[in-house]
Amino acid sequence: LRSVFFTLGSPQLAFWNDLAWGMIMAVFLVGTFVSGNDSLPTLLGSWAVAGALAALIGTRQLGRNPLVLQAIAWIRQHMDLGRRFVVEYIFARGGGYLAMLSVSAIAGLSSLGAINGSRVLFGPITILFAGTMAVALPEGVRLVEHSPERLRPAVLRFGLFLGGSAIALGILLFFLPSSAGEALVRDSRWDQIHVLIVPTAILMAAEGFGFAQRTGLRILADARRSLRA
Repeated sequence: LRSVFFTLGSPQLAFWNDLAWGMIMAVFLVGTFVSGNDSLPTLLGSWAVAGALAALIGTRQLGRNPLVLQAIAWIRQHMDLGRRFVVEYIFARGGGYLAMLSVSAIAGLSSLGAINGSRVLFGPITILFAGTMAVALPEGVRLVEHSPERLRPAVLRFGLFLGGSAIALGILLFFLPSSAGEALVRDSRWDQIHVLIVPTAILMAAEGFGFAQRTGLRILADARRSLRA
């Protein structure tokens, strides 16, 4: 629904819907902690139920109900794009998981934990990637419709923004006092994580730049080149 709101040129509806989701989830989380039933399944269930209720609110914001039966026709219409995007997603996500399994097998769980710890510290950048995607796609399509020659420089600026954000956060984390770093990671070993901040920042910056380029290809609906990338 967030992407629909941006596509319709009504980002304020996306804001209010996300706010509703956050408020509902906050109420559920407070309830679980007060009741003492703060197990992982309960927390995940609270997150899922809050999202479902926010989706219902979103349909009211749109003033229409989803046409579920037309989903099959829509999938068939866009099958040529969907197949390649699905394969692209599998390779992108699967490659990361295979890398993690390889690290665990070769260097052990301690090293894997340090890598995951460094990635968690860059969580705001991951959120930035996901958040900007909801805006970049519909805005990019509108840009192509009116001024297609502006897409390339816009994608370049987008990539520099994402990559620069990762580098900036990496610098902040690298010069973070040890006491603050240990407070962030708690039981994890800050010394092991700290040495990985620079390579993780470079990796996230490269991912950000590549993410922007793939977003540009998706704006053009060029699934073939996006898969190759």
